Amino acid sequence: NDIKTSPISPGIVPGAVLAGFGCLMLFAGKLSSTILLQQISMIPVLLGGIWLLRGWAYFKALFIPVGYLIFLTGFVEMLLWDAAIHFQVISAEIAVKLLDLFGMPVILTGIIIDLPHISLEVARGCSGINHIVSLVALSVPLAIISHLTHVRKVILVFSSLLIGIFANGVRIALIGVYALYNPDADIHGPYE
Repeated sequence: NDIKTSPISPGIVPGAVLAGFGCLMLFAGKLSSTILLQQISMIPVLLGGIWLLRGWAYFKALFIPVGYLIFLTGFVEMLLWDAAIHFQVISAEIAVKLLDLFGMPVILTGIIIDLPHISLEVARGCSGINHIVSLVALSVPLAIISHLTHVRKVILVFSSLLIGIFANGVRIALIGVYALYNPDADIHGPYE
């Protein structure tokens, strides 16, 4: 359905209800200081505005692009938060294998990496979930616009997940190497 040829037929009542619901979500988020609720509220407000001003045909055509904004809100990261420990363990194991590969003596105990010069804890914030979600969010539209078969599109999205997990392990290993050559450095947090 081409959006340029779609008739403009404003849906006053349903559009106003949806936009109003989004505004209520924003108000509730402000009142309760829930940032995630405030961020998510932009989606029903935008969709309601489209339905209100342009109609059902535009709403249908723009539902997925506007709904894709969910990746900007942190909602997906929140859904994966319970799986963070698994990502922490996998990242720690990758980092240990890489450090061992380069000859650094290393011991892994759960999510604690013991090196000769420092002990590193792969904290929950270092699980890499935010990086993984960002990579997957970028790979989905790339897969959609590419001229690949459906199987290759799935492989593309799945490989972005694997790349994100591996890259986080590399990042943790690099923190260990950095700490070796900078013993006075204050190493903590995902941004070091």
